[in-house]
Amino acid sequence: ALYPRCLEHKLESCSLYCLTCSKLICADCLESQHSEHKYKSANSQLAAKKQELLGDIEKITNLGKNLHGVE
Repeated sequence: ALYPRCLEHKLESCSLYCLTCSKLICADCLESQHSEHKYKSANSQLAAKKQELLGDIEKITNLGKNLHGVE
């Protein structure tokens, strides 16, 4: 997977997601500024957000169908 480069550590890729700060971080960021924070892999966070969005789309679609039935 291609990860964005860290703005602070230019040679590092942001392959982690800091749950505390809600942002992508690199391994160097984790060691320095985010060492006490909760984190997970960027891929894992992406998959979780994708499922959340798909659920939201389904809710909106169902709401739209229900609204069309009410007149």
